[in-house]
Amino acid sequence: MSGVDECVVAGILLCAGRSRRMGWHKADLPVGSERALERQIRLLKACCDEVVVVVEPHRTDLAERAAALGATAALNPDPTDGPISSVRAALALPESGLWSAIAVLLVDLPGVRPESCAAAVDAFRADSDRDVVLPVSSGGPGEGERSGHPTLFSRRLFAALNPDPTDGPISSVRAALALPE
Repeated sequence: MSGVDECVVAGILLCAGRSRRMGWHKADLPVGSERALERQIRLLKACCDEVVVVVEPHRTDLAERAAALGATAALNPDPTDGPISSVRAALALPESGLWSAIAVLLVDLPGVRPESCAAAVDAFRADSDRDVVLPVSSGGPGEGERSGHPTLFSRRLFAALNPDPTDGPISSVRAALALPE
């Protein structure tokens, strides 16, 4: 895909967390016959035009595994700022200027179904005037609806998600978009 007029959706896999309570990195968790990293890349590749995996700089092994599966690695120099810092790391890539939207997914959500990802991307492509596509899923009996994954953000929100650092810290996606917590 080569032009900004095309609807290019990039899957952004957030994989820079420290996994302190786990004892090992969440990307290495077994999910059936594969690891979470490989499963989530495969999921995003099935519904997005390109995939970016955001990792900590010292996790070159994860970057190499991502590259072997056809994904681009982005380095998050300070993941202590939370998931928003990984979104910013992906948006700092030069190719982000060609993206119409990003589909943000966490590495530790292996229960996301491929059809859910495809439906979210298809919904954006059908109506690219949307700023956000937030999938919903039915909870268990009596639980009602709950937010699903991945969440898609239109290019129109990229500046809010990746503000000028001199404007002060943004601690979450909700704060960046001025949404109620």
